[in-house]
Amino acid sequence: MLTAVDPDTRGIVHPGVGLRHFRLTTFAPSPAVARVVERYWVSEWDLGAGESYVQRVLPHPVANVCFEASGASVHGVITGQTSHRLEAKGRAVGITFRPGGFRPYLDHSMSSITNSVRSISDVFGEEGDALEHAVSAAGTAEAVQLIDEFLSSWRTSGPAHVAELSEMVDGVAGDPSLLRVDALARTSAMSARQLERLFRDHVGVGPKWVIRRYRLYEAAEMAQSVTKHRWADVAAELGYSDQAHLIRDFRSMFGVTPRQYASGAI
Repeated sequence: MLTAVDPDTRGIVHPGVGLRHFRLTTFAPSPAVARVVERYWVSEWDLGAGESYVQRVLPHPVANVCFEASGASVHGVITGQTSHRLEAKGRAVGITFRPGGFRPYLDHSMSSITNSVRSISDVFGEEGDALEHAVSAAGTAEAVQLIDEFLSSWRTSGPAHVAELSEMVDGVAGDPSLLRVDALARTSAMSARQLERLFRDHVGVGPKWVIRRYRLYEAAEMAQSVTKHRWADVAAELGYSDQAHLIRDFRSMFGVTPRQYASGAI
């Protein structure tokens, strides 16, 4: 039995509102696949007949595999917002890979699936289709266990720099002052060009994009609690040179200013 862990709500737009419409449960992977998988997640909802809710998400810089009523799909890194319409009653079961964690399952660069969605059979063939049917018929705990066992037995073949990339991305996520690729390159003992190639091949996007995404997660979380007079302080805390730069980045991704986001405008 896999262990349930606290959900990571970063990237869920207005998670407090969303979690009133669906339940999110997350599980740690077994040691056999923890090298490549960050977590498994299960979203379940029961909105009543004829009811629906649209949840917007700002995805993490990782691949996901999602099992839904409509089928199973592989999602490369998605650079924009995504919208998910929840209707009546349903369930989605997913795999969130570590940064670079899906690269060993491919025989080509992760950038080839950035901003794209593929069927599970595109990567895992008939075995993937069989897993899709098994997960669809299983209860929640059993479904997650089936996925973990499947990944444990699958022989990966692509190159793997998962531990290295996970450490770098964890560093980006944990250091609000990190805004520049050259600073990340120095801590990684690589040139900026080497870092760019590594990220494009194994993550699917460049390091600058990854840095920016985590800074915006932090800004969205802060938008829920700060007053309208403190955005200059927030910008400084996140390492931005000024308030205008933060607001410009935030608007480009969310479509509204931090203040509008805080008021529930999105």
